[in-house]
Amino acid sequence: MMKKPIFYGILVLFGSFLLFGCPLAPKSSNAYLSDLRIEGATLDETFSRGKTDYTAFLSSSLSSAKIVAVAEDSKATISYNANPLTLLTGENTARITVKAEDGTEKTYTITIWRGNTSINTLDSVAGSYLTQTIKYNVYKNGNLQYIIKKGLAENQPLYLDPSATYKLIASAEKRASSSIENYHYSATSDPIYLVCQKLEMSTYPAEAPSITSLAWTSDESADINDLDSLKESNWHEFSDGDEINISSLNIVRVIAKAKSEMDATSWAGQGIMLGVDEVPSYFAGLYPNNADSSYDNTTGYFTGEAYFGPLAGLQIADGEHQICAVVYDRSSNRVERSVSVTSTPGPSSGVDLSSNYNIYDLYVEARTYGVSRQYYGARKSPEAMQALDSGPASYRIWLSFYVQKNSNNLDQPILGFRVYRSENGGSSYKYLATVNYGYPVSGQHTYYDWDGALRPEKSYKYKITAFTDSNNKHDLSESSAPIQLLAPYTISLTSPADGAKLSRGTIPTLKFRLSETSLWSSDKSDGFAFMPAIRKKTGETIFCGMYMYDMESDMLSYWDMPDWNWKEIVKTDSETLSDYFTFNKGTGEITLKQAALIADANLYSAGAPVLSAGVTYEWDIFGWWSDGNDPGNSENVDPPYFFKEETAHDSRYRSIYSESYSFSDSYEDGMDALNGWFELIAE
Repeated sequence: MMKKPIFYGILVLFGSFLLFGCPLAPKSSNAYLSDLRIEGATLDETFSRGKTDYTAFLSSSLSSAKIVAVAEDSKATISYNANPLTLLTGENTARITVKAEDGTEKTYTITIWRGNTSINTLDSVAGSYLTQTIKYNVYKNGNLQYIIKKGLAENQPLYLDPSATYKLIASAEKRASSSIENYHYSATSDPIYLVCQKLEMSTYPAEAPSITSLAWTSDESADINDLDSLKESNWHEFSDGDEINISSLNIVRVIAKAKSEMDATSWAGQGIMLGVDEVPSYFAGLYPNNADSSYDNTTGYFTGEAYFGPLAGLQIADGEHQICAVVYDRSSNRVERSVSVTSTPGPSSGVDLSSNYNIYDLYVEARTYGVSRQYYGARKSPEAMQALDSGPASYRIWLSFYVQKNSNNLDQPILGFRVYRSENGGSSYKYLATVNYGYPVSGQHTYYDWDGALRPEKSYKYKITAFTDSNNKHDLSESSAPIQLLAPYTISLTSPADGAKLSRGTIPTLKFRLSETSLWSSDKSDGFAFMPAIRKKTGETIFCGMYMYDMESDMLSYWDMPDWNWKEIVKTDSETLSDYFTFNKGTGEITLKQAALIADANLYSAGAPVLSAGVTYEWDIFGWWSDGNDPGNSENVDPPYFFKEETAHDSRYRSIYSESYSFSDSYEDGMDALNGWFELIAE
């Protein structure tokens, strides 16, 4: 009998595989995803195939979320509870189920918070947005609700329950921590701003303090100068919604706990501060009249106590008021807490300002600082500070005015005033704050707007409402001229380079560079003021002159010392400005030539700055000179600045003014040029 060929058996086996499948190849159980994301948004956690729970924080402007999911195994199938998912305000859940070839299932979940507000983090008071990732801890009614790990410094979406009380904490690498306590959200709430400054003391952690008590006493025995009597007084905690006769308060107490020390001057004049209807800061608020502190070795926490008063007899208008406490520790960690109370009864018999009185000399000044005060680190010399790697800008607007009687033009005392700001030319105004004096005050009234929302290139207008009692019909209002914050810029010295050697008997040509050239336009600014200073290394100033460039006329002027007046530097028809001064719009470099450093412009010596052999000099660029301060050896000199003036008319058709300035650094505290002083040696 003839045997069948071997290949015949193989052919039969192969055919059975085709008909019935290979029994040796089991079905895949791979139910993992290789990618998961939300179209146009970012997950708060880094995707990993084994991690199944994620969160995302989306703006209120987004009404739906498109989920993008990719399976590792092409034979797996993906299903969704909804895709795109329609978003409600608040918490939403997206479920993505992966079913493997063999039926194995794995479900990934994304908790999507659709915000109803936003939170922002600045580098300093009235400063710039931080550039690094922010971590936000959100506590609802004392319990952690969620953490945002990859938060934005600017307009981070946030959902807050209007019926709850929140504590919000912001932290970032190498920054102090900041928090706001007792926060209540409403549909009319503004975006939230927290301040995470440079961590001043690395020996202490970046942990925001907490305010453990905000209380008041009306005990007459409470003596502000006697800590024992203060501690033994009967204290009542402020609570939201309390009705309080503020005029009966004697002392207000703030107690805070922190990992670093706290006192009245913990940071740049700020420590533990109190405000009524405005957030206390370097520019406004009450400082403690007495304070105490202690340290617990067991817990490692410092406790700071601050007492404000006596406050008895304060005249505060009827209605709702915010009692606000701000605490900084010595590491610049910060906490803010406000309580809303109702004052009753308030003063009712003040002067009726609605007729026969007027607000006059309403002046607004905007200041942009090219770097914040924290840009500079260790001092190089008494008037110079060593620049750090970066230095964000800061902004603030200052208002001042008087109230007078029409019949005799005498100043009229007021109890305080409310401040409003418009971003649409005065069509509508937003309430900012109330300055409560607590007793009648006359003369110049001032207010600093250091709102974190202030930004350059935006036009603002302010309205002031002065009051003398609780009757709104007695109030007096006036609007300001419009004002616009100028763009920030900085200055860097370029030539002669640091350590350069020049020939003796010469006058140096000075070159420095602006970081922002858009300001060099009559549309953006009226002019640029600067002041070159040359001194011997030993300290003697040999040249310092004030110069001002006018954008509209394209002319440079200097302050003439013999005539004590401004003079144009180009004096004859045969000369041009380029003989003295040039500006390169492309590079931002300014060249002040030898011919410009004339003897009549020298504030400190009789003559031009001719260099002597064997002497080491230093040079820098300042902005303005104050009488009695040597610009070469004093920090009390303005930095170089751009300026612009606006004029309008008030309700009585009198001229009112606003002025905007952009300074190259942090104003009186810095180097003026980021890299000054430069050394030069005469040979």
